[in-house]
Amino acid sequence: MNTNSSRKTEKNRLKAMIFALAIVCAAVTALSGCKTYRDSAVSAGEITSAESSGSVQATEEAGWTELGNPLEIRTSASSFARFPQDLIVFDGALHICYGEWDNNVGPVAMLRYDFSQERWINGGVLPEESIEKFYVIDGVLTCTGMDATGDWSYGNYYTFSESGWISHKVIPGGVHVFDVARCQDGLIFGIGTNANKDCAVFIGDDGTAKTLSFVYSDGNTPDYSSFGTFENYRCFCVFSLGGEVYALRNRDVYRYDGEKFVFFTHWTGLTYIDPFGARTTNNTKNKAYFGNSVYFAFGALYKAYGDAKIEYLPLPYEASVTDVYVDRDRLYVLAAKEEGEGYVSTVLEYADGEFIKIAEYTGKAPAISLAADGNDLYIGLGRKNCSDSGLILKYGVE
Repeated sequence: MNTNSSRKTEKNRLKAMIFALAIVCAAVTALSGCKTYRDSAVSAGEITSAESSGSVQATEEAGWTELGNPLEIRTSASSFARFPQDLIVFDGALHICYGEWDNNVGPVAMLRYDFSQERWINGGVLPEESIEKFYVIDGVLTCTGMDATGDWSYGNYYTFSESGWISHKVIPGGVHVFDVARCQDGLIFGIGTNANKDCAVFIGDDGTAKTLSFVYSDGNTPDYSSFGTFENYRCFCVFSLGGEVYALRNRDVYRYDGEKFVFFTHWTGLTYIDPFGARTTNNTKNKAYFGNSVYFAFGALYKAYGDAKIEYLPLPYEASVTDVYVDRDRLYVLAAKEEGEGYVSTVLEYADGEFIKIAEYTGKAPAISLAADGNDLYIGLGRKNCSDSGLILKYGVE
């Protein structure tokens, strides 16, 4: 027997099998409307030293350790895209999201710092101009696509699994998918459309999809055009409270009645403060569920409770609230202020109506995102035209 010929035949047979499997996988993906984005195969998914130092270094601030700047090689310091819009600890890693959907800087690499490996990993590149918020829904890490780089007929949301990030391109008219909340039998998304005032979508657990309109109690359609060209076509914030789902548009609160959003109340006195440009036009997404309330970081701290009532919670000193985070039955608040030539960022715990100072960091950029995991705190810095923008730091609480 000719051994070389036999090996060649077997090699060709294997190539044919792999090619056939690829065709089958592609067909299944196309039919399901889903796609999986896996960890990068380059250097076992690690961001190498050629891309970013990513090294763990002690900083001049006592107690703080640098985990590197994973956005440095992917974004410009002059862009809001360098801002770490959200952080979350999930499944043994610190996940970070970023981007800028207004000026289109995608696609977005889903980066995470693996605690066991002590390195940054690229979990796949998503076809979006920006990913700006993480959620844990039914125990699954989830994010929404702020601005798809491809077809706009359907918007995306993504779920994280052992095999990578899985896209769900199922949201009709979702040019922008700003926010998501769980309801009894599905998910409700706040979206931005091109010209449709029905700017919310229900996706049922059974896969059904329907757009949701906004109406006053008399059946008339609200008009937000005075607040901006596209405000009639955008719903930036949806949230669950007391078994109901609400949507916040400007200062008007609507309640979902199973078919549509009906005007419910007006949050008089609510102010949106964005002193560092950290949230561009979407700072309403920054919220945390704690107890029977929802806490919002609108630059100032607010608590929604009961029948969609709202309460302002002033800090004990002058600063802007940039993030809120819940971990192990503790509510953390991140605040920052300009001081001298730099910024002072403070992590506070809010408990029993009191603010307790946990940690403080002074640097060239304010902290705009926060995560916590037991005794460890994580912050992300963001400031336009600053070399420290995108820097991630860790603080160990004794």
